[in-house]
Amino acid sequence: DLEKTLSLLRRVYEVVVVDTPAVVNDVNLCFLDSSDTILEVVTYDSTTIHNTIALADTFRVIGYSPTKVRYLLNRADSNAGIDPADLARALGPAYIRVSGSWANSTYFDPDGAAGSPPPEGFGGLLTGEQWIDVGEFARAVDGEVTTSFASNDAIRDSSGAWRSDQARALLAFSKDHNVPLTAVELFNEPGLPVGMPASYDGAAYALDVQTFLDMVDDDRPLRVLDLGC
Repeated sequence: DLEKTLSLLRRVYEVVVVDTPAVVNDVNLCFLDSSDTILEVVTYDSTTIHNTIALADTFRVIGYSPTKVRYLLNRADSNAGIDPADLARALGPAYIRVSGSWANSTYFDPDGAAGSPPPEGFGGLLTGEQWIDVGEFARAVDGEVTTSFASNDAIRDSSGAWRSDQARALLAFSKDHNVPLTAVELFNEPGLPVGMPASYDGAAYALDVQTFLDMVDDDRPLRVLDLGC
């Protein structure tokens, strides 16, 4: 049957993509229930947007997590008079993840100017003004922000241990400027050699996790995202 077929495909392939028609029936629900991620294509026309919002309500009734559903905006440069923020709000609640490999070597400077060079050892600069803009967008669409912190050599002490001062500065700034930061990761994909120390291993990660959890304990009710590699 269908569930057995999907189970077999999962064992054979790393990624399985199922292109379903835009209807909710028993067959499609089987695909949707079994999916790790639902990617819905949205275009800027009134019929599609109406159907997308209705389907989003259906997903909420079924009990799908907001993190399971993703939206791909097609023809994004032709909005037909519809404010993108209004569309995002209608499809919410949304989690806005500000992270990626770049975040592992990004320095947060609350007083910095966009385009300024980062301190030595860092690959990029996140300014306070940019972070305030993230918060304004998140509030406009009734969203919540998640992020991760720098992990490279420049953020570590002489023993190689992770220092939390940069992370604490971002958390404090978020509170002071009403950025709805509700969940954090320690690093982005710590198992990959991007922005990570050359000799980084499981033991070093365990020490960093403890420092991170101690910091988060001081900042409840902030949530912690998956710490697995």
